[in-house]
Amino acid sequence: MRSILEAKNGLLHESLGLARFVFQLSVERTQIRWTVVKVSVFGVKLPQGLFEFDIFEYDQDGHYHFNVKAGIRGIGLLVQYVGWMQ
Repeated sequence: MRSILEAKNGLLHESLGLARFVFQLSVERTQIRWTVVKVSVFGVKLPQGLFEFDIFEYDQDGHYHFNVKAGIRGIGLLVQYVGWMQ
């Protein structure tokens, strides 16, 4: 899965295939929380309430950890991936 990230106007923009996401980043305790503020596919903005996201990252023992979970309300989980990088 290839992703392109770009910071613009204090927000993080991600291009993932035909989908585009805009995130507001915030700090919660020891994590960085990614809150989705916009989703579009083929350039068409989709209703935020359609999706369920739980995205955060944190440092543990010098490793960057991430946890990404995304689903569609009423349908279920689309993708989840968890891991770490050194």
